[in-house]
Amino acid sequence: MSWLQFKEYFIKRKKIHFTIILILGILLLSSLASKHLLFSNKAKTKIIKPIVKTTLVSAKPMYKTISLFGKTKALAKINIVNKYAGTISAVHVDLGDEVKAGDMLLEQDLKDIELKLAEAKAKYGEYHGKALAYETEYNAQIERYKATYELHKTNYERYLKLHEAGAVSKLEVDNVKQTMLSSKANYEELAQQAMIDDMPAAVFARMQDGEQKYNDYLLLQNQREDMTLRATRNGIISYRNAEVGNYIAAGTKLFTIVDNSKVFVDCIVSESDSALLQVGQEVEVDIEALGNEAKGKIIFISPAASDENNGFSVRLALEGADANIKEGLFAKSKFNYLQKENTIYLNKTTIIEKNGKNYVFVLNKNNKVEQREIKTGIRNDINIEIIKGISAGDCVVTNNLSRLRNGMTVEIAEAGDDK
Repeated sequence: MSWLQFKEYFIKRKKIHFTIILILGILLLSSLASKHLLFSNKAKTKIIKPIVKTTLVSAKPMYKTISLFGKTKALAKINIVNKYAGTISAVHVDLGDEVKAGDMLLEQDLKDIELKLAEAKAKYGEYHGKALAYETEYNAQIERYKATYELHKTNYERYLKLHEAGAVSKLEVDNVKQTMLSSKANYEELAQQAMIDDMPAAVFARMQDGEQKYNDYLLLQNQREDMTLRATRNGIISYRNAEVGNYIAAGTKLFTIVDNSKVFVDCIVSESDSALLQVGQEVEVDIEALGNEAKGKIIFISPAASDENNGFSVRLALEGADANIKEGLFAKSKFNYLQKENTIYLNKTTIIEKNGKNYVFVLNKNNKVEQREIKTGIRNDINIEIIKGISAGDCVVTNNLSRLRNGMTVEIAEAGDDK
């Protein structure tokens, strides 16, 4: 076969040759990949030991930490509200001013109330004068009626004697008697009136009219006093809503006085924590906004749970509080309560609960772990007492518990290793 014939033959079968070469290449790559996977699997068969941390068991005091959170509260926070509507004529304080009880804060316009006072005073004087005049007239009238009755009685007795002597007729005696009885009735009507507060009812009624007008006058006097607003206690003006010339409706909140001479912290604790706290216990209170601590003391523990959150209210009093401590600052405190003087306990994250039983992993000298059943005692939010199953000196694994199996060999983490 000549060169030209061979070349023509090769060109005609070029696609077939290319396909054969491609298949051979794929087979070669597959073979290489299989060898790599085989070596990789062999490498993976190497056992990796879990890296664990441990704690050495010992008997020591067991404390429950009670955390108290709340906000600071001033001794008093008083809103000053006006009782009567009116126009503001003067304002004597501003925000931040320190005031003392009785200091004048605000005055309302008094022109209208002064006119009403003058009118009420005049009416009281009028009615009081009338009552006194009526009392005088009443006393004089009763004396006149008494004198008239006694005169007619004497005259009647004289006529009886004359009639017995035959000097006057029975008709004349009867007429005199009737006159006497009429004057007697007039006298007794006044003299035998019901007495109220040691005065006859008719006089008392007139006096009451005068007394009512006097009370009206006193009410207006009180209203005039109430239209001048004064501080009800020592403190600092923390709110002001008053400007001269403004008309204010009755019941408007105009000022707030905050008394920070004593500061408290109000907290809510659980039922179990409330049972461990006692009035008089001293605590350190951290005021986060100021970055400092203040000494405090528990002064109140609620005797009943709140209907809103089922928690118990606790109040702390800050002793010698810094003047910078204001109402509404976030505060927290911790109190360590001794649950048991000397006992073995572990962090609750170290204990595995399975099928109603509790276990821990104990590390032996060969770095093998033993799953050991334990019995627990008292507990708190962090720790649980162990009353059976481990002893002082045992080394208990504290992490990677889900990867451990009984009898497994482990590797101890070095200091600073967080695996």
